Amino acid sequence: MPKWVGGPVLHEVHVLPIGLMCLASAIRSHGVHEVRIVESSLDCPTDAAFVRQLQEFQPDVVGIRSIVFFIEELQRLARLTREHTTAPVVVGGPIVEAWKARLFEEVPEVDVAVKGEGEQSFPELLREWDPASVPGVLHRSNGQVLETPPAPEIADLDALPFPAYDLIDLDRYESQLSYAYNHRRQGVLVTSRGCVYSCSFCFRPWDGLRLRSADSVFQEIALLHDRHRVRDFYIVDDIYNVHLKRALEVFDRLMDARLEVRLYYVNGLRADTVTEEFVDRAIAAGAVWF
Repeated sequence: MPKWVGGPVLHEVHVLPIGLMCLASAIRSHGVHEVRIVESSLDCPTDAAFVRQLQEFQPDVVGIRSIVFFIEELQRLARLTREHTTAPVVVGGPIVEAWKARLFEEVPEVDVAVKGEGEQSFPELLREWDPASVPGVLHRSNGQVLETPPAPEIADLDALPFPAYDLIDLDRYESQLSYAYNHRRQGVLVTSRGCVYSCSFCFRPWDGLRLRSADSVFQEIALLHDRHRVRDFYIVDDIYNVHLKRALEVFDRLMDARLEVRLYYVNGLRADTVTEEFVDRAIAAGAVWF
């Protein structure tokens, strides 16, 4: 996991595996009832600990999310999965779009890789297990890596189920250093996907911008506030304030409900679209970190 230096001690940052939590909710909504989320750096940093997870749960499929920076961890988990189970290994995350066929060379244990948004392709893959017929995947066939046509982007983000917070231990993450370098019970919010800009330094997994409605964002915050006692929320959009009207609507909903929350913009605010009105209403709604 990412590390930061505070004084003489090196501290690890552990935040909720929000991508896996979203994917877990999606596959459960398609009839997969037994799902386990394992964060390797927190739950099983040693080989023996990961093998115990495999032996205890006995998965039919092992899915691993990764980015290029963590290729060695991906290789470790894929190797252990192949050595100790007969479960196929499915890889997702930005590394798939970045490397494509190269991924299968660097990690020979990979059976299938899912590109883009896994909430569509992965449930279909689990239901049929015919990679050649599922859009948005790469798979091995007769010694070659074949790529199916891309899956369409999810048009209505509000239709997706909320992340599976019941599959993680919030108390355990509360004891870990968070995005904001504190120890608080946390929620992670992804309120949009994509971006309208084309910055040369940025890896853009999607074209264009899709927004969740202000009501959907508020309902997720309210649910986590009431059911899971979460008060601290980290917004991790590419650019939350790219659509100012919707951004302000979220603040208004929070103020109207008088929810006692703290909002942390740890990522994704664009300075040249920030206005005084945005700052004032963000702070009134509970923002404490920009």
